[in-house]
Formats: sequence, C-alpha cells, structure tokens
Amino acid sequence: MERGDTDQALTLFRAHLKKRPDSAPACNRMARLHANAGSLGEGLQYAEQAIRHDPLFVEAHYTLALIHQENGHMDDAITELKKTIYLDPDFALAYFSLSNLSRQTDRQDEATRHRAYAIRLAAGLAPDEVVPGSYGLITAARLLTMMRP
Repeated sequence: MERGDTDQALTLFRAHLKKRPDSAPACNRMARLHANAGSLGEGLQYAEQAIRHDPLFVEAHYTLALIHQENGHMDDAITELKKTIYLDPDFALAYFSLSNLSRQTDRQDEATRHRAYAIRLAAGLAPDEVVPGSYGLITAARLLTMMRP
C-alpha cells in the first residue's frame, strides 16, 4: 500500500482474508484500497465487514466515514467520525475531517471547535511523526499545514 502498488496489495490482502476472513485490519485495508481506486461500493462493504468483525476498530469507522463522505452521505460521515472520536479521543484526522464536514454543512461553531482540537493534537506530535490513521501519508507538520486558514 505504501509503495502505491494497489494490485499487489489487493492480492496479498485477499490471500490473508482467505486464511483469516475475520481479520478486521485486513478488511479495513481492503476498504481503503477499493475506495482509493474509486470502487466505493466494494470499499463500503469491506469497511462494514471490518466493523462487524471488530466494532471497536477505530480506523474502520474512520474509513467508513471517508467512504460515506465520498458518496455524498454527509450525515452518515459525521456519525462515523463522531464514533471514531468516541473510540479514540486523540484521533487527529477524525477531528480534521469533522471540521471540514461541519464547515461544508454550515455548522461553523462545530467546525471551529473541531479544527482547534485537531491543531492541538497535531501540535503535540513531533513534526515528522506520521499521523495515526494516515497509513504513512501525513505527518504532523503536513496536517498542521493543511489546517491553516
């Protein structure tokens, strides 16, 4: 996944799921791979499957939120982001996403509050530290840059 070889990653995760069909992390990775490739329906199914296998798996709720957002289901996305934050109050990307969605849905006070919390969490990390849930793609410094007005 980190090398961007989607086909190879899909092959490896499919093989893993044949051995361990109840693997929530593997289902979540499949959801991300499919969603990133534009197969939102398959991504949705894998994200929901990950949550069925492990209802407390934070990253699966976050993945499901992103897929709902891409599908234009903003209320469902907000619900999943709030679940993500409930399960992990330090999940900076969920606050960042919730801030953006709140702003898009004209909830400015909520957007401001979530943005401030995301900034506080990101500022608490080392600048080159990878933000949890970003699969190695976003550092704390990058997230802070993305949150500038």
